[in-house]
Amino acid sequence: MSYPPDVADEVLRSLRTVVRSLSNHSRHLAKDVGLTVPQMMCLRAAADLGRDGATVAAVAEEVELSAPTVSRILDRLERHDLIERHRARSDRRKVFIHVTAEGREILGDGPQALHQQFVERLADLGDEERETMLASLRLVATLMEIDEPPVEEDVEDDTRGLERRVVNR
Repeated sequence: MSYPPDVADEVLRSLRTVVRSLSNHSRHLAKDVGLTVPQMMCLRAAADLGRDGATVAAVAEEVELSAPTVSRILDRLERHDLIERHRARSDRRKVFIHVTAEGREILGDGPQALHQQFVERLADLGDEERETMLASLRLVATLMEIDEPPVEEDVEDDTRGLERRVVNR
């Protein structure tokens, strides 16, 4: 069964609205706090993973970015005195990340993360609505996949921070 083009257009329009919302949030975050969304996510993950410190691998897993990407983001946060890195006494190869007082202040004073607002609004929906939405989004993600797997490259841009760019080869 084929759908009329207007249904496909409406789906794509809705996706553009989501992308625009994410982009606007990212710009406001950068303007208000001076951090990119990935930087804020890593800072929050480091704080949430415990006072004893978090490893790069744990932060990377939490924010679903590669460890090398997270390491570069953490370098930036460390240069701005938002985190500190300390080597474990028992195993000098292991490095723990600790959020500084200044980093905690940004987390406390910063704007509410977009995903937190979304989680609160999502909680207002019924179980069936949430499950339907999740199934629909998974289907959209599958439909949007390209035939050839993309290769991710990390791009450093001093004006906007770290971005992920997908390149087809």
